Amino acid sequence: MKIPRVLIIAGSDSGGGAGMQADLKTVSALGAFGMTAITALTAQNTTAVYGVVEIEAESPGRRSGDDRQEWRTVAEAGRR
Repeated sequence: MKIPRVLIIAGSDSGGGAGMQADLKTVSALGAFGMTAITALTAQNTTAVYGVVEIEAESPGRRSGDDRQEWRTVAEAGRR
C-alpha cells in the first residue's frame, strides 16, 4: 500500500502548536506523509507573537527545480 503524500504550504510556528508543525501532526495522525513549503517563520509562545519573517520567493530553497518537480508530482497525485 502506498502512503499518501500531502504538500503543506504554511508558516512555521516556533512553539509547535500551530502552522506547519500542527499540520504535520495532523497529516501524520491520518496516516499520510507530510511534505512542507514554509512561507514564514515566527517567534512566538502561547501568549504572544513577537515577530514574523516571510520567506522570500527567490530564496535558495525555493529555486530547486527538483523540489518543484516533486511538488507537481504530489499535486497531480492528489487530484486523482
